[in-house]
Amino acid sequence: MSDYESSRSSASSDNLAVKQRFGEACILCGYPFRVDVVKILAEGASADQVENLVCFCPNHRREYEAGAFAIVPSPNVRKQMKEHEVQDFEMRQRIVSEGSPDPGRSLLMPPQLLCEFEYVPITVPYYLCVHNKTSLLPETFVYTSVNLDIANLKEYPLRRWDVSVYATLMAAYEPLRNPDCIASARSHAAFNEVVELLDLYKRHAGTEAPEPLREDEATGDEVEEEDDGQGSFEYDDPVITPAILSSRLRWTPAMAAYSEEGSMRWATSSDFVRDPDDPQE
Repeated sequence: MSDYESSRSSASSDNLAVKQRFGEACILCGYPFRVDVVKILAEGASADQVENLVCFCPNHRREYEAGAFAIVPSPNVRKQMKEHEVQDFEMRQRIVSEGSPDPGRSLLMPPQLLCEFEYVPITVPYYLCVHNKTSLLPETFVYTSVNLDIANLKEYPLRRWDVSVYATLMAAYEPLRNPDCIASARSHAAFNEVVELLDLYKRHAGTEAPEPLREDEATGDEVEEEDDGQGSFEYDDPVITPAILSSRLRWTPAMAAYSEEGSMRWATSSDFVRDPDDPQE
């Protein structure tokens, strides 16, 4: 087993509970024998938490670990996440512009956030798959590995699993960037929207008020700070990666005064989540 595969393996004491939660079957094909518990995100502060663990059969585990397919939040979920982030960021900008501290980013959480996912092939070779009946999807059907809706074969349906939407979003980033990715409407839309969401999540709220005047060292006259042309907010990292985001992610939101639309507000350390060792405001 490679180092990468080892990093995906879970040695969690919750493995039995995870298998039971998924009906002791592969989440993709329903294969009921020798299922493995695998981490959605291989590394990060929350890698061993149950929301980051899924069950795969040996074949789908190898494909997932090789980046041959991705599990991505569904188009409806991505739309829901984007709309909430845009509204939340506007609210944060307004609060900061009024002179108050940035309350931090709010992330939608279940049940307000729908846990619905799609199967997106990346470099999977073409072959026929059979989905076996499971407690999560009591339906038997044949589909193709590359998700082609042809003849009497079923395009792989959207699925609802009890896993973290944010973990799947971050884990899908690198596979979707593969230049050899199978070209399809599904993969194209997933790539564009995942990248867009991660770009939105790395913004810092800033103030639109003018910068305070400073004294010119030579004349003592007050002058305005020059505009750096970056707008009213800053981006966090030049290149956003799953490792950067997952290193900040904590499943337990920090408590704060703002919790609109039923979402849970996360206070910030890197403008994404609070480090649990930081003092609460």
